[in-house]
Amino acid sequence: MSRLRGAIPVLVICLLATACTPGAPDPDGGGTGRPSGELGDRAMDESVVEPLVEAQTQESLGGLPASRLADGVAPATNRWYSGLVYGEQPMAVYPVPMSFGLTAEGFGLGLPPVTTTADLIAGSHTPAITVGTGAAAATVTEHDEFIVKIAVTGERAVGTVQLTRGSPFITWTADEAGTLTVDGAPTEVADGVWETTVAGSRYGMAITDGSLDGSSVTIDQGGVIGWWPVPEGAETTALAQAATSPVTDVELHRERDGEELITTLDYVTDSGSTAYVVEPHQRTGGAGGDQECISAAYASVTGTLALCTGSRLSWRTPVIDVVTDLDLDSLDDADRELLIETVKADAAAVPEFPADSYFGGKALQREAQLLNLASGLELTAEADTIRARLREQLLLWAEQQGCASRAERCFVYDPEAKGMIGQVTAFGSEQFNDHHFHYGHFLYAAAILLLYEPELRDQLSPVMDLLAADIATSEANDSFPQRRVFDTYMGHSWASGTAPFGDGNNQESISEAVNAWTGLALWARASENTDLLDEAEWLLSLEAASGLQYWTDIDLSDPVYSGYDHDIVSLNWSGKREYATWFSPEPAAKLGILLIPLNPSMSYLATDPERIRQRVDEASAAGFDQAFGDYLLMYLAMAGGEDRERAIAEATSLPEEFLDDGNSRSYLLAWILTQP
Repeated sequence: MSRLRGAIPVLVICLLATACTPGAPDPDGGGTGRPSGELGDRAMDESVVEPLVEAQTQESLGGLPASRLADGVAPATNRWYSGLVYGEQPMAVYPVPMSFGLTAEGFGLGLPPVTTTADLIAGSHTPAITVGTGAAAATVTEHDEFIVKIAVTGERAVGTVQLTRGSPFITWTADEAGTLTVDGAPTEVADGVWETTVAGSRYGMAITDGSLDGSSVTIDQGGVIGWWPVPEGAETTALAQAATSPVTDVELHRERDGEELITTLDYVTDSGSTAYVVEPHQRTGGAGGDQECISAAYASVTGTLALCTGSRLSWRTPVIDVVTDLDLDSLDDADRELLIETVKADAAAVPEFPADSYFGGKALQREAQLLNLASGLELTAEADTIRARLREQLLLWAEQQGCASRAERCFVYDPEAKGMIGQVTAFGSEQFNDHHFHYGHFLYAAAILLLYEPELRDQLSPVMDLLAADIATSEANDSFPQRRVFDTYMGHSWASGTAPFGDGNNQESISEAVNAWTGLALWARASENTDLLDEAEWLLSLEAASGLQYWTDIDLSDPVYSGYDHDIVSLNWSGKREYATWFSPEPAAKLGILLIPLNPSMSYLATDPERIRQRVDEASAAGFDQAFGDYLLMYLAMAGGEDRERAIAEATSLPEEFLDDGNSRSYLLAWILTQP
């Protein structure tokens, strides 16, 4: 359904009764200066990955639960609708602006009511309209990142429900003539158009090839019912025609324009007219400015949403420059000497290399950063020692048949789930949780090693390319899904593979997602894969922008934050946002998880010094001698001036036990000392 194609004409309809308001990869270079134009769309093409998959150890680890997928339909992990697909009971999903849930008798839909408290912004599924088909069985027959189609077979009606990301409409298309029940006492406002009000929100319903009698809808085969939430002040009839013309495709266009990336979604329908919803990050990027829009159409957990008519949603995102090194040339003699002695000590230590794909990957990236520091400081012996350790470990993980002879430090390809999995799993990775977090570390470390030992490329590439394909394939193929974890509409990833939660999918560590795409970009350069580099820099730039918008630099002027007592959101879900983590109630964890691992490309986090200072003050009320204390100090240094000096003093005396296992004393000091 989602494809990269040319533009279609935009047909605009008015919502209100009154007038509406309106090159080749460079292994040493950054994202800046790359030519403008369309981005490549063949990252990890099937012709590349198919022979690699055939050569990889294959094993079905049985991690995915039973699904509602029709026979032959590809797995649907890490999507905004994965909770509907997997598990004994289907979970509610949030296509935006409405939520949707299957029921024993059919389905329910509605505009989630939003409530804000000190630590929580909640907008859970609260069905305003319940549709009955008789005792129903549901099967997902088609899906991509934008559209999911659900075949519902009821005693009285058989049809297909369609949910489309960012569309105000949820539709039913009758596969057979039948009868449905609809609650809410709809009132007819025009021929074939009804309106109902539930809990203060108005909803429109339009029907083609059917009729409503009381609460009973009789519909012919091929008839369509469309539901949508009506914004305050809007005419219910304005969107009636569009509501019964389901989106047939969402076409993605991506291009670079200087130091900005343009992301465009074309919502294709048979009628040509439709509508879409603009999220806050899209509005920040200029979306909706040249369309007919209601600027404050809906409240949501992410903020105020606009509703626009037309078919093209387009927004701009600043390019994040990808760099490998900290600016060691900026060090004065005393700072340089301090760092030299620290790197020597870290190089002499005997590090641990865990066997699982998360902590094992973190350790590899830690060594890669240490290698860069030793090399940049011209510590030849230390660099050789670190490089030898890194080489030994990476080559072990890069053996395609490693899992045929050992039970750890290797990857298998799961042919049923269609993905790469570390043999020793972590945090539910066998269910495809957090794959981008895990694999970004490996790609990052492998790319750095190739800068020093390019002759290892042939040995590292097969497995590293498969890890890249697992999380960043441009177009779905028989081996891997399209961009497994990424939600283009929201501009960020989802971490849960099966999302067995009533509040939808979620992502906590936005910084590790950014790190994943940084590692992917570095690997693309090292392996001279231009299309993969395009993919990586686009993913990185969108993830970073959404990270600022929804995690670390939230717009406190939006009404959704009224009553919220914090300056960050640590855990974002489809249907709620929390000042919380999966693993700790400590304020340091709630900020620190949004910072790790602070690679050299994450300077974009240096926004408002005063807000940085306030966040660190809240997180470090118990001091810096705690988990994530190292990252709090690194973040504090980004405020500059006296804060940087304070961070230096604290970092030199921070107990070893409070250094994260993905960090080192050397990198901690190097980051702080090189902040402007």
